[in-house]
Amino acid sequence: IGNDSLNGFKGYVLRTGGTQKLEFSYGYGNGWQTLATQNVALPVNRWTHVAVTKAGGSVSLYLNGQLVRDTVFALNTTITPGSQPLRIGENGSASTRKF
Repeated sequence: IGNDSLNGFKGYVLRTGGTQKLEFSYGYGNGWQTLATQNVALPVNRWTHVAVTKAGGSVSLYLNGQLVRDTVFALNTTITPGSQPLRIGENGSASTRKF
């Protein structure tokens, strides 16, 4: 889920990949800030509630209501708005990446 841009470091993405780890990234104009779960993978073939919260530089990831990773970014804490609409199940910057 996200609205990352076709060019530049803009928008945000909440996703998982082949490692089954939850990752939240946001663009701040000149790069990306990223937080991912370390030792916690999403289960296969089971519904899982995922959530992210962001307040200033503080970012937290939750699985089934339990905090699994958090951090505070000291720099580049503002999300630069993306140019794409919010997309679920498709990468906003690469429309061929779908699930």
